[in-house]
Amino acid sequence: MAKVIPRQAPQPALPLIAAYDWYARDHDVETPVYLVVEPLPASSSVQGSRWSIAWRVGGLTEDAMTGWCYLRLRATPVSLVDQGDPPHYGYHGPMTESGSPTANVKRYKIGNTTLAARIMIQEMAAKTAIVPADDTETLEKASQNWIQRLLHAMVTKGFIAEDMPTIIAMRVRTEMGNSPPM
Repeated sequence: MAKVIPRQAPQPALPLIAAYDWYARDHDVETPVYLVVEPLPASSSVQGSRWSIAWRVGGLTEDAMTGWCYLRLRATPVSLVDQGDPPHYGYHGPMTESGSPTANVKRYKIGNTTLAARIMIQEMAAKTAIVPADDTETLEKASQNWIQRLLHAMVTKGFIAEDMPTIIAMRVRTEMGNSPPM
């Protein structure tokens, strides 16, 4: 006689957390989270910059942390998009990189967070809409708009103060010499 195996409910997907990567282990220590502004090689302006949220990973202390976890938009490869279609951008979960950002990259501290808070920020990033302004929007502009929406979601959830996006925008404007679109 055949054994009847009860049907199991689908298992939830793994959470969006970099801790499953041995290199990028995000330990349960309080660490700063930053807005990262990365100007393109030919630009030093805010408008020509890609924005992301990032924090250090890989160690139990700041000195021992050897990598960075980034929440950023990525472009869909052209081979997957029909010729003539507008570019497509997406958030595909946290991405880790070794070493420090290059010299031209600017970091603006948003605040210190625990591992639980960083996991919630990753979940908010996954739920933050990517809304292109028009068919000619660049990855740089799309990343800025997406990060602005993520920062406002962080305000709504109480992770950062209501004035923090404005304070960061003023610091970016002061250091980079022109107005960010916040």
